[in-house]
Amino acid sequence: VAVGEKNRVITFTSGRPEPKMKDWTFIMISTNKDSLLEYCTVEYAFTGAQVHYSSATIRNCLFRRNFEGVRFSTTAVDILNCDFTENYYGLRFEANGSRANVLRNRIEGNRYGIFPPGRGTQTMKFEQNNIMNNTEFQVYFGDNQRVDLEFRNNWWGSADPAAIVAGFY
Repeated sequence: VAVGEKNRVITFTSGRPEPKMKDWTFIMISTNKDSLLEYCTVEYAFTGAQVHYSSATIRNCLFRRNFEGVRFSTTAVDILNCDFTENYYGLRFEANGSRANVLRNRIEGNRYGIFPPGRGTQTMKFEQNNIMNNTEFQVYFGDNQRVDLEFRNNWWGSADPAAIVAGFY
């Protein structure tokens, strides 16, 4: 459990004088119940937070300048009201039976906004997010992703269907 306050955020960062992406590894949440990150800033890691074989809530956090903002697999996770910016991948996941609610986040200014390399399932909900202005793709499906994932009710920076489709690989 790491719970800061709106005006007293907990910061996880590099200890180097000139920090850069991948300076440290990650916050690992593994085989745990009811983990909570709230009002945290996580920066300059390989992965800001990895959640595996656990249940966790990540709320009101900022993930910036990491290789991956958050990665999860085989978990029950709620990612709510967070900002993902200046990461290589904002969110990366392989569902492997996961249940995920990714709601009301800002996923903007990363190289790839969301990266499901494979095995994503319909038990994942992505709604009311602002997913836009990522430099390569908003959503970058891996070659092993065989199941359609639903991304309705998100804002893509445009209402033009062609522009929205162009943001998916």
